[in-house]
Amino acid sequence: NPKTNSYNIIMTGRESFDPDSGDKLKYAWFQKSGDDVKLSSTTDATVTFSAISGEYTFALTATDDYGLSTTASKTVKIGPEPNASPVVIIDVRKDQ
Repeated sequence: NPKTNSYNIIMTGRESFDPDSGDKLKYAWFQKSGDDVKLSSTTDATVTFSAISGEYTFALTATDDYGLSTTASKTVKIGPEPNASPVVIIDVRKDQ
């Protein structure tokens, strides 16, 4: 759609784990840079948001049952929707 000006994005930390068997993780997402967006949640393993073209950086902190935590960041680059030029085909036939 040429009028698309925002894109739906999914980010997940679901593959995160604690090497100590049995520890459950709590998640905390926050936006570090880019135009402000509204995350669907700041505490779920998977979050979604809608954004216009641009560059956005997010951080996810995973904390185990003992309060130990690790934080990782990821930059999401959203470019404009690709748009190829139309293909024009002219067919010429003999009139019968």
